Amino acid sequence: MALVTKIAAEKSFYYLACKQCKRKLAEEAGKFYCKNCNVTSDACNVVYMFAMRVEDGTGGMWLHVFGDLGTEILNKTAEDVKKIKDAGGDWQECFEQQKNKASNSA
Repeated sequence: MALVTKIAAEKSFYYLACKQCKRKLAEEAGKFYCKNCNVTSDACNVVYMFAMRVEDGTGGMWLHVFGDLGTEILNKTAEDVKKIKDAGGDWQECFEQQKNKASNSA
């Protein structure tokens, strides 16, 4: 069984994505601009993007996590964790709780 030993989300764990094409957006004056679609919008999707270290008895590796897989791993949407971060809450605790939960279930 593999265990999550580290989740690298110190700086950023998400990106703001276009609702149409899912590519990264530029934020300009409270609006979101998609270069790919050439569209400016008031809304966007918040999408997970982080790395985690997984190890078993034979070794370990870093894996990159995107989108819905992050929601499955952390049991919270990227939007929910971003709201905690924006409110000044301990958003990194969301990552630590899941890492500890995985380690304790081994």
